[in-house]
Amino acid sequence: MAVRVITDSTSNVFGSDRAEFGIGVVQMTVTYGGVTRDEDDVDPTDLYRHMRETREFQTSSQPSVAAMVEALERLVAAGDEVVGVFVSSDMNGTVSTALMARDQILERRPEARIAVVEARSNSMEEGFAALAAGRAANGATASASAPSASSTRPARN
Repeated sequence: MAVRVITDSTSNVFGSDRAEFGIGVVQMTVTYGGVTRDEDDVDPTDLYRHMRETREFQTSSQPSVAAMVEALERLVAAGDEVVGVFVSSDMNGTVSTALMARDQILERRPEARIAVVEARSNSMEEGFAALAAGRAANGATASASAPSASSTRPARN
């Protein structure tokens, strides 16, 4: 049983880092020009051109509970323990979504071990937390004393 890390696309953890540390990513969505895209599929040049030409801002949305359940369930079904590092709840509801998804999974799989960690940040600050978790988990196996369900919110300074 391995420890796997998952984060949201706001973390800006990309390509080689995802692969090297086995970090999964749940997508936020971004809507502009009448089209909704996964955050990873947004071309910044196109987005800024659209904003400049139309004076319209994009909207974004946290992952759905169903998308979060699917992402977490895939890891749990493989026999892995999961640490989810997500964007600050001061910025959106992804942590709440992850907690709801975790609870749904635990109803069906009470043996699952899923920890939800609030990064208390976003963008690369959140990404650094996810990368640190990925480095720590790289090749690690979970300890028998790890909590089966938890939520961690770092204290504010």
